[in-house]
Amino acid sequence: MLDQWRQLLAEKLSSTADLQTPNYFDLSSYGVISLEGDDTKRFLQGQITADIEQISTAQAGLSALCIPQGRMRSLFLLVSLSDNRFFCLLPQELLQPTLETLSKFA
Repeated sequence: MLDQWRQLLAEKLSSTADLQTPNYFDLSSYGVISLEGDDTKRFLQGQITADIEQISTAQAGLSALCIPQGRMRSLFLLVSLSDNRFFCLLPQELLQPTLETLSKFA
């Protein structure tokens, strides 16, 4: 999955010579999970692999959601919009299983 992200970025950025020009990416094969609330940071810290304190409005990061046996359920880009609002960007096919897993603990 990480290789897919790197490949997508490398392809899109290498095709653009001028980095000052806006770039547009087709993300139609991805979905977004929005997490919002007073305890969102604490909830995420207990459920995902990222150090939630390292994620800020200026710094997104890759994270994973694992099942109790330690196997990864999904890998996603975690984006902070504020201290209590986050987006998870992940492939469409992982959207529903990830939502189901997170819903068990929300």
